[in-house]
Amino acid sequence: MKIGGLSIKNVLKTADVVAEAYKIFAEDYTIYFFDRRKEIQPGYTLTEMADDIAGAMKKLNLPRADIFGFSQGGMIAQDIAIRYPELVNKLVLGSSSSYPEPMQKTVLGEWLRLAKAGETSALVNHFIEHAFSKKFVERYRRALLALYRKISPEELERFIICTNACDALNAYDSLE
Repeated sequence: MKIGGLSIKNVLKTADVVAEAYKIFAEDYTIYFFDRRKEIQPGYTLTEMADDIAGAMKKLNLPRADIFGFSQGGMIAQDIAIRYPELVNKLVLGSSSSYPEPMQKTVLGEWLRLAKAGETSALVNHFIEHAFSKKFVERYRRALLALYRKISPEELERFIICTNACDALNAYDSLE
């Protein structure tokens, strides 16, 4: 199971790209890719995101899943592992954190500033430079720019809400 990271675009709009990236695992695993719920309101938290995914896992009868959480998805995955350990077999985190680090806060703050100002071109460029590895950007910059070419006001608002949620995580506080 994969929980994706923060994104400017809804993951469902990029399903083909995501499926292609994970096809090497399809032979050995049934892959479930979880995004945030469709309708979100300001104040939507990482805890609520984790509750949504845990609820979906239960409805899909997915106990003891191997979970890969990437970036913000890793933050959500940590919360699931701490509060719903019965749902987690293995936990793998990629490019994630357990609490907001100073550099992370700076980058997220800039994304919020650009998104709130409606500076989509600058947001996309800053996001690409800071959310992906240098090697990945060198290889896929044009594709990423094409993917993020048109950003709706609704997508910007969703991005702002999900970005704001990153500030509240501290997995250490949840551990006994």
